[in-house]
Amino acid sequence: MNISDRMQKASERLMAFCYGLCAVICISCFFQNDSLVSACFYTSFFAVFYLFVRYSSSSVHNFSMELFALIALSVINVVINQLIAGTGMVGFDYFKKLIMFLTTVVFFYFVSYDAEISERTKKIILIITLAIAVLYMAFFWTNRSQCMLFHGRVSKYLTFGMTNPNLTGIYMLCIEVYCVIAIFRFKNWMARLIALTLAGTSAYFLFLTNARNALIALVLFYIMAAIMCIRKKPFGKVVTTLLLWYPLIFCVIYLMIIYNERIIQVLSFLSSEGKTLDTRYDNWKNAFSIFSKTPIIGAYCEISNGTGMSQMLNTHLDVLASYGIVVFALFMRFLRKATLYVSGKNDNMQNYIALAGFFACIIAGSGEAALVSGGTGIYILIGGLLLFAQNEMSIRNYRGD
Repeated sequence: MNISDRMQKASERLMAFCYGLCAVICISCFFQNDSLVSACFYTSFFAVFYLFVRYSSSSVHNFSMELFALIALSVINVVINQLIAGTGMVGFDYFKKLIMFLTTVVFFYFVSYDAEISERTKKIILIITLAIAVLYMAFFWTNRSQCMLFHGRVSKYLTFGMTNPNLTGIYMLCIEVYCVIAIFRFKNWMARLIALTLAGTSAYFLFLTNARNALIALVLFYIMAAIMCIRKKPFGKVVTTLLLWYPLIFCVIYLMIIYNERIIQVLSFLSSEGKTLDTRYDNWKNAFSIFSKTPIIGAYCEISNGTGMSQMLNTHLDVLASYGIVVFALFMRFLRKATLYVSGKNDNMQNYIALAGFFACIIAGSGEAALVSGGTGIYILIGGLLLFAQNEMSIRNYRGD
């Protein structure tokens, strides 16, 4: 077995292992075992960076220099910001959010450019995600009150023990996408029927979270998947760019119109107990206000009150406010180039569904920043969709096999 074959085997095992960690995280959240959730996050972090270091030492792509610049500048800006602020508990916990962000970036790079995953491993990954859906179904029907816990009390929103229903909503959106992929990927009719049933229950669970952005993303997922499958080609550069920028565009427009009386009347159906239309206003306005004082290096320390732990409830705003406009520009450039690269290797229905799912998860980030600042492993489920968006033959051709 040559070095390339050994690396492929190692990457396949670690990818399956990372998805296994997601399953453990889901179970741990339900049983409120925070220490196990943290342990799984740290384990996934080391696994991802091991993959990155191992592959980088053997094959360096032109684009990787931009990735190194993004990583280095993010770290430098956080350190400079802390020195200027003169406050903050400098320690591992202070840098934990930064580590989450960089882990997401590195994982996305790996699945877009370096991953070479066999059909067998992809099947294992789908089985793991379907198993998560089965676990959620079992949890719901055996202990519904436990599934509705929010801040220690039984609420009207489905959380499955996670910190908030918006995060649960994105998890259910991811599971929904994997179930749909499985419907078209599995050849056995019984397996397809199981996947279809789980897709239905996952959509129902997503509805029970009342996570508005995730629900909108679910509808858009099916619309985007249908459009790409009918056209038999992915979206072009302009549409792809707009979809990737959607969370920040949404945030800016929201701040401009949310207190317009006509808008409030038209969108009143989206309001519910504890979820008014203006719930994000103060948080986002404050984030922009603090960011405006140090736009180049960001306000990692200030927006977290010196703790390093903050959540701007919007992926793009979180990156912009935490690390500055230069890092944000590099991040968006990275995201666009990686997505367009993967789009160039779409040629079947499963690829289009996975790509539509990835766009939907980015859109869902309009109201939840867990992708770049959460420790629940959501980046694995979202980034993994880029694997399924690539045709296997295209990956082999890229690797020169």
